Amino acid sequence: MGSRLGADQPKGCVQLPCGKTLFQILLEKNKENAPIAIMTSPQNHLTITTFLREKQWFGCSVENIHFFQQTVQPLQTMEKTPFIFQGQPVDVPDGNGNALHCFYKTPIYQKWKALKIRRINVIPIDNIYAHPFSPKLCSSKELRVLCVHKRPSEPLGLLGLDDEKRLQIVEYSALDRYESVAHLSLGNTGMFSLSLALLERIAKNPVPKYHLVKKYYQKQVALKSEAFIFDNFAQAKTFDVMVVERADFYPLKTKQDIDLLYSARGYCI
Repeated sequence: MGSRLGADQPKGCVQLPCGKTLFQILLEKNKENAPIAIMTSPQNHLTITTFLREKQWFGCSVENIHFFQQTVQPLQTMEKTPFIFQGQPVDVPDGNGNALHCFYKTPIYQKWKALKIRRINVIPIDNIYAHPFSPKLCSSKELRVLCVHKRPSEPLGLLGLDDEKRLQIVEYSALDRYESVAHLSLGNTGMFSLSLALLERIAKNPVPKYHLVKKYYQKQVALKSEAFIFDNFAQAKTFDVMVVERADFYPLKTKQDIDLLYSARGYCI
């Protein structure tokens, strides 16, 4: 949800000062009317699909806009017991770590495979500068990850290699637990592309791990089980990394991010 943006709507539906929403900005970049799949949750699926239908898909062909839902996990108290709200246990989305698994299980995947689509680009909805079909996502490797030079105190995970020389991303909330990341400087943008062969390999294996993350629910502190999509990257047999400019990366995580963007540039897409 877009609560950190100062709204009670899904992020993509929040209207920005320029009058557009993140969904509108994203879909208007789809000049080729190429297939797009949007991940929703059980909590926001109806809101998002209704919003886009009312906006007539912002000019895209309805046949090329697809939806799939992420999975959920029970919310826990700080004592790791079921979190109860209004007499009922609470289920919440469990992060994006299961996104590729969920996508693979849908008819969308089989349809795209039948269309001879060989590569899928993945971008976060909150990156206002992201282009779903950027040539920078093209690669002959199974996996390409776009990154930026991380600024001090910027809340980005860091790219590195594990002991087996596989791509590893350390989540920013865990950086203080890893002494070995002090020399790393490349920040994860969340933008990547992967081959269908890699997607299938990832989907046929369990989600590598779940992390317990502290969250607020109805103004109460709780523990959420969350998986990160980049934990699947170690399964790539080949990969490359491209450093992009800030013109490709401006995530809107908080209302302050929106205020800074528009006050500094009078920005409008």
